[in-house]
Amino acid sequence: MRKTAAPHIELDERGIAYIDGTQTKVLTVIRNKHASRDTPEQLRANMPHLSISQVYAALAFYHDHREEIDRQIVLLDDRAEQILAGQPAHFSREQLTERRAHGRHRTAVR
Repeated sequence: MRKTAAPHIELDERGIAYIDGTQTKVLTVIRNKHASRDTPEQLRANMPHLSISQVYAALAFYHDHREEIDRQIVLLDDRAEQILAGQPAHFSREQLTERRAHGRHRTAVR
């Protein structure tokens, strides 16, 4: 169950901040902001399910809770790295060329 933490912001039972009425995490807005350097208006245009008020609320909440949200981002990034590390290694260009030359590739089923 979520509880209101600030206008337009709710916290879930784990302490993760969401924009109210959505499944969008505050840290998602922040990651988009950091990656794109978009203005709040541009962020809103790229996330049309959010209102401009919700975007500004996410940004304000982040600035008020920067350490906690940055920690959540680091944990998510670390988890993603662990998952990727557990995946099989990718083929090199040479290996792919050799496999193709020897017919050891899958063809799409039509």
